[in-house]
Amino acid sequence: MAGPININPNIIPQAQAGMSEESIAASAEMVVTGLEKSLNIKKAGQVQKNQQVDLKQIDEYVQKLSETTTVNEINKWEQKEKQRQKKKEEDKPKRRALRKAGKSRARAFGWISRKAPPRRDVILNAGEIDTFGVTVNSESLKEYVLTYTRSRLGIDEGEEGRESLVSIEQKIKGLKGGESFLLKMKDGINRMLIAELSRAIKQSILNKVNAGKKFTEWLISSRKSEEILNYALYNEYTSGLNRKAVRGLTGKIMFDILSRNWDLTMKQLEDLIELAKESRLDLPSWYQTFSRERVTLTSDGKVKISSSIIESELQKNALLDEFKMLHIHLALEEGLIRTLAMWLRLRKVNGGLTALRVGRDEIALALTQAKRIAWAKIITKLKEAHLTRVFSTSEKEFEKYSGRIAILTRKAKGLGLGISMEGLKLVEARLVQMALDTANYKLELLKSMQSLEYDRKREKDIHWLEVASVRLRATEERDEIIESIVKFLGRLFRFAP
Repeated sequence: MAGPININPNIIPQAQAGMSEESIAASAEMVVTGLEKSLNIKKAGQVQKNQQVDLKQIDEYVQKLSETTTVNEINKWEQKEKQRQKKKEEDKPKRRALRKAGKSRARAFGWISRKAPPRRDVILNAGEIDTFGVTVNSESLKEYVLTYTRSRLGIDEGEEGRESLVSIEQKIKGLKGGESFLLKMKDGINRMLIAELSRAIKQSILNKVNAGKKFTEWLISSRKSEEILNYALYNEYTSGLNRKAVRGLTGKIMFDILSRNWDLTMKQLEDLIELAKESRLDLPSWYQTFSRERVTLTSDGKVKISSSIIESELQKNALLDEFKMLHIHLALEEGLIRTLAMWLRLRKVNGGLTALRVGRDEIALALTQAKRIAWAKIITKLKEAHLTRVFSTSEKEFEKYSGRIAILTRKAKGLGLGISMEGLKLVEARLVQMALDTANYKLELLKSMQSLEYDRKREKDIHWLEVASVRLRATEERDEIIESIVKFLGRLFRFAP
């Protein structure tokens, strides 16, 4: 028999372990309702005075209440707690591994202070302007985006295309809020064009990097090779970077390295179009892809200019770019402190690539590209050194740049790209020939000017250019003699018994 029953409705039962107030209330309501029916104490809203109470039945209901709301719930709670503790013990090694990986994981260019990630997608909504009585809908906005893009890229569609552009602009300007909407729309289109065209130039340069000999010829002959090569590792994080945006000692060192070797200024669209043409990017074909894949109408009737890269790919590619930059500058730099800082940062970047599960094949490809880009950077520096040496004003300065050329040539040999000595000599001969051609052109120009009007200072420049040309020819002849001797000795020992 159970103890005395408290049926005072003002007293709230105490919650048992593992039970919520809702579960207790629900269980109690079930028991009380059953008890009420059994006792039949409520008929038509009036209490029956002569009703007999069955104490045995009350005791049974109380026993059910105790079993269902207390014992069973506690048993379930204890089972769940045991399972939770068991899972916690099993997960301890996993959590330790994640913490260990987290210590070595690096965010791409983590030494740069950024308030927010770069914006990529642009959404244009015709509903932002008052279109009452005027036909400016999503289809018209999309046509405007495409027409405006063609106009900015210099892809002329004739008078009809220009009239269409002006017509839509006039319609928008005549609407309430149209002026501000038009400025916002143009800003979004320009921003997306800069980002997407920069990526296209980057991919074009990477394709040339993989082209081998043709790429080297292009580097030597192109007047903007250094400028274009800067886009081999373009990304939103370093574009427009300045010293105020870096943090810590690592950030200062990395910024100094990048600012000396890469152009960090943010390009305007006009500059990018010139670079695209110089890198032989087919702009009309690129526009066709851009208009077909990037500019679309959403399901709710908005115009979307979408980025060609998603967030996860952006993070991975940016980290791979930093990986390449570090390897490039480890091949180019000589200072001990800078080299140490780059090795420490590279260790963090490697941890980040591992945490992102970047495959070995992808990392190996990135390393090969880094070596080829380093080779290209050395070739451009050699090109600059050769031209500067030609126009040096003294023998001391001439020898200074000759030493610089020797150091850069040695670095090119040490990159381990499998380039033969004959290949290196061909490149060097091509650079010397380029310097000679430039010197001869300037020499003839100075002589022509001197014949029109004599200038003593100009005479000095003419004399030095003649001396420099003779020395360059001597260097070229000497290299040819050395190369002939090397080939002769190679044949001699190869066929010796």
